Amino acid sequence: MAKADGEGRIILILSGRIGTEQLAELRRTVEMEAARQEVALDIENLRLVDREVVAYLAQCEMSGVRIQNCPMYIREWIASSGRESLPTTWDDTCRDQ
Repeated sequence: MAKADGEGRIILILSGRIGTEQLAELRRTVEMEAARQEVALDIENLRLVDREVVAYLAQCEMSGVRIQNCPMYIREWIASSGRESLPTTWDDTCRDQ
């Protein structure tokens, strides 16, 4: 599902499980939307992700895609995926979960 945030950004809402099988589609969708406007990923209802998906989320943040409503356990996995520090673009709600 996607929604506009009123600030010219499209928010892609992810939920359930995203595995390696769904990663190609997620990449295509993010790339397509990012070509037209700023993109954010709302992952509040994301419950299970593969290691490759975590690495992709880290790449997204490094390229300017905002990760919103990030469950703390996913935030920790992103942080430990080889990056030295957390990006400044992560949503403040990640700190409180």
